Amino acid sequence: MESEKNNKTFFQRVSEPKYLTILGLAIITVIVLLGIWVASQFDNTTAVGDADPVQQADFEAGTEPTIETIDLSTAETDEAKLPVGFPTDLPLEYDNINESLSTTYSGDTTAQGSVVFDSPKTYSELRSDFDTYFEDNGYTVTVNELQEGAIAQLRGENESGELLSVLLQRVSDQIVTVKVGYRPVN
Repeated sequence: MESEKNNKTFFQRVSEPKYLTILGLAIITVIVLLGIWVASQFDNTTAVGDADPVQQADFEAGTEPTIETIDLSTAETDEAKLPVGFPTDLPLEYDNINESLSTTYSGDTTAQGSVVFDSPKTYSELRSDFDTYFEDNGYTVTVNELQEGAIAQLRGENESGELLSVLLQRVSDQIVTVKVGYRPVN
């Protein structure tokens, strides 16, 4: 019996259930570790507590941007939730706005603003709302559909030079995140 056990080849031993389980777990562990390593190669987010990415940028002295965050909790009207100079006729969902800020660069008198909100509307409905807005307001639009029906950037410019950028990103079947950036003419 003992000699029979010793006479088994490596492959016969490995094909026993306990060795197959150990081998399977080892393979899964290697795949998970490889996946984590690959994912870490593409991570460009800033963790909480890391330096502010704006401060990491290499701006010339005196040209650092000033960022003003709108306190949404104290805004008494829909318009008060928007950065100064932001169009009030955009198809925004004021009750769903979760971020609103304006950025001004030193020496520049015009602030560019951005608003972010999560919408329960479908991606197609939001896309249609913004397409209509662009068309009705004379914008020439460039569309980059990064993932059809899930991520799109719409960038519009009108004759006076105003820039409007809209990023639609479907987060789930029920939520679409909308990021709107606006830069008026100086």
